[in-house]
Amino acid sequence: MKLSDFIRAYHGPIVKEREQFAATLLPAAGSMNALALRDHVEEILDAIVAHLELPQNAFEPTK
Repeated sequence: MKLSDFIRAYHGPIVKEREQFAATLLPAAGSMNALALRDHVEEILDAIVAHLELPQNAFEPTK
């Protein structure tokens, strides 16, 4: 399974795990709601997937 496929398949659990981790970062996280704890992680994962699926150039390995 390609990393981009893995991220896509486990998108929800990755976001949830990131939110749970962020909640442990006290004292800053103490006053944050769930949206603030997610802190754009969904957009970041989407950007990573898009980048991983770009064609590679001659200097990048194919596999």
